[in-house]
Amino acid sequence: MNKWFVKHEKLISILIVSLFVIGIIWWSIGSYFSMNNGGSAAQNEEFTKENSVLVITKDGEDLEYPYWVMESELSSEYQNRIQQYEQQSGRSIDPVFDSLNIKSSLTNQLYDLKLIMYYSDNNDLTPTKDQVEDRTELEIENYISELKSNQSNWSQLIDRYGSENEIRNILNESMAGIETQVMIENVRKDVVSVDREDVLAEIEKTFDEIKKEYEEVNAQHILISGEATANRVKNEIEAGELDFSEAAATFSEDTSNATDSGNLGWFSHGDMVPEFEEAAFNAQVNEIVGPVETQFGYHLIRVQDKKVFENAEDVMNEETIVKEIQNELEETKFDQWLADYKAEENFGRDYYNDVLEYTYTFNNNAEDINTLENLRTELQDFVFYDDGEVSIDTDTDYMALYINTTKALLNDYESKLSNVTKYVSLSGKVENEYMNMELENLNNRLNEIDEELDSDNTENQDSLIEEKMAITDAITYKETLPVIEEMGIDSMEEAQTEKEKLESSVNEISENRTDVLEELFYRYPSSQRVVQSYYEANPNDPKVKIAYAKVQMQQLQQYAGYLGAQNLSMYFGQQIRDIVINISSVISGNNERNVKLDAIEVGLDLADMLEDDSLELSYLKELKNIDPESITNLESRIEELENKINGISETEEPLEEFDEEFEGNFDGNNDMGTTDSLESPAGE
Repeated sequence: MNKWFVKHEKLISILIVSLFVIGIIWWSIGSYFSMNNGGSAAQNEEFTKENSVLVITKDGEDLEYPYWVMESELSSEYQNRIQQYEQQSGRSIDPVFDSLNIKSSLTNQLYDLKLIMYYSDNNDLTPTKDQVEDRTELEIENYISELKSNQSNWSQLIDRYGSENEIRNILNESMAGIETQVMIENVRKDVVSVDREDVLAEIEKTFDEIKKEYEEVNAQHILISGEATANRVKNEIEAGELDFSEAAATFSEDTSNATDSGNLGWFSHGDMVPEFEEAAFNAQVNEIVGPVETQFGYHLIRVQDKKVFENAEDVMNEETIVKEIQNELEETKFDQWLADYKAEENFGRDYYNDVLEYTYTFNNNAEDINTLENLRTELQDFVFYDDGEVSIDTDTDYMALYINTTKALLNDYESKLSNVTKYVSLSGKVENEYMNMELENLNNRLNEIDEELDSDNTENQDSLIEEKMAITDAITYKETLPVIEEMGIDSMEEAQTEKEKLESSVNEISENRTDVLEELFYRYPSSQRVVQSYYEANPNDPKVKIAYAKVQMQQLQQYAGYLGAQNLSMYFGQQIRDIVINISSVISGNNERNVKLDAIEVGLDLADMLEDDSLELSYLKELKNIDPESITNLESRIEELENKINGISETEEPLEEFDEEFEGNFDGNNDMGTTDSLESPAGE
C-alpha cells in the first residue's frame, strides 16, 4: 500500500486539494479500513498472537483472529497517517511525542473497529460482494464528478495519467476499505435510529447555538470615514440619484470590494464586528441601514439575502442543516452504543506490545498517583541501565511515555509540597482573629485594604500593610487545610515527615527526568517539544539554550512578514529579550567555540529579522573576538555598520553579500564545524 501511495503521490496531492475541501475524504482512509483484506503489508504475515499488538478478549478469554490488532497493521496505518498529515499540512509530526500519541490513538481506533466487525459477523451484517461493488462504483462516480468540477486539476490529472479510465483504476485501488465502511454503516443502521422528531427535539434544545452556527446574511456595504458624508450618500441612493454599486465604487474606503459593488458575500455570526453584525442581521432584505459606526468608520449596509430562524420549525425547513444534525445525533448515539456494547459484552484487551499497554494505562489513569508511580517504576527498567545511566538502546516511545508519566507525577507532588510547606511555615503564626473568620470575609477585607492603600490617605499605611500581610498569611494557611486533610496529615510531625518525603521524590524524579530529556535532546534536536521540555528542566545547558532560541525564532518568523520589525518588538518583546539573554550567556560563558559561533548565527538572524543595526554590530564584534578570520569582509562590515549608526554614509559593501558569505561558512564544510538548525515541528 505504501509503494502504491508513493507511486501515485501526485494524484493523491490533487485529490487532497479537490476532495478534502468538500468533505469527501474516504479515499484518504481507504487503507485504514482495509482490515478485512489484511493490506499488502500483511498478506504474507503469519497471524500469531506474538505478531499482534493486542488480542481482544471476551469474558476474560482471547478471541480468535481476525479480532486481533496486528503489529504490521498498526505500522501500515501509522505510516499512512503520517503521509496524509504531512501532505495536508506541509509539516512533519513531532518524532517523539506525536509519534507515540498517534500509535496509541490508532490502536484504540483499530480495537473499536474490530469490535464493530465482531458485532457485524455475529448479526449477519457483513456486506455482500454486490453491495461493495455498487458502493465502490458510486464513490468513484462522485469523486470523478467533483474532480471534473475543477477543470484545472482535472486537466493536470489527464495530462499525467493519460485517460479518465486510468484515473478510475487508481481510485478503485485506493478504495480497499469500502467493504469495511459499508459494514460500519450496516451496524450503525442496526443499532442507531434517529428520526425527524429526534432532530426537532435537538434543535429546540440547542436553538440559540444553532442560530449562531447556521444563520447567514449576504450583504453589500460602503465604508466612509465621515458620518456626514455617509448620510449624504445614503440620501442620494434612497432618492435614486445614486446606484448603490456606483456609490461603493466612488465613496467606499474598503478597497477590497469597492469596485465589486461593495459585496461582502455570505457571513455568519461572529464573522463581523458586533455593531456591523447586529445591524446586518436585523435589517430587511434590500433595506439600506446606517450609517453604522464601527472601529473602521461608518458603514452603509444593504442586505441582499438572509437566512435567519425565528423558531425550530424554520430550521427544520433547511434539509442540509437537518441532515447535519441528524448525522451528529447518529454519531453520538453510535459512540454511546459502542461504549455500552464493550461493557455489556465484557470485552477487554490482552496486549502483546509493552509500550502501548503502558500508554493505555497512563491515558486511563492520568490522575491516579499510585498507578502512575507503579508505571514509573516499571518504565525505569526500560529507560535506565542498572547503574542508573540512561539506556542508549531504549526505544524512544518508552522515553516519551516516561517523560509524560513523570510530568504528571511532578505536577501532583510539587502542588502537594507547596501546600505542605505553607502549612508547616504558617502553623501557629496566624492570629486567632483571622483563624475564626471565613475565607470570603478575609478576601473582602483584603480588597478593602487594597482600596485604602490606593487612595490618597497614607496616615495609616504601615498598619494597613501589616494587616494585609497577616490576612494574606491567614488566607494561604486556610486554603492549605483541605489539602492537608485530604493527604491524611493529622499532626505537625506528620507534616514535616511528608514534606521531606515529597522533597526527596521531587528531586529524584526531576533529576531522572532531566537525564532522559538530555538523551532525547541529543537524539532529536529537531523536536520542538523535546527542546522546550529539556530547556525547562536544564536551562543552563548552552546547547539547549541555542536550540530553544531557534525554536523561539521559528515562532517569531511566523509573524515577522506581516507585523514588521517594529511591531514584532512591540508584541513579542519578552520573547526577544529571552533570545538575546540566552545568546549573550552562551557567548560570554566558558563554552566550546562552535557553540558560541552557533549562538552568534542565531543572533545575527534575530538582528536581521528586527532590522536592528546595533544588535547586528554587537554580534559581529563578538564574532571578531572569537574567530576574526571566519569572514573575509568582517572588518569592513563592522566599519560600515558603525558609520551607518553614527550617521556617516554607508560603504559600498552590500549586506546581502555578507550574509551569503557568513551562511556559506556555516555549511559544515569548513573548520568552523556544523550548526544544526531545527526543522519546523508539528503544531502544538
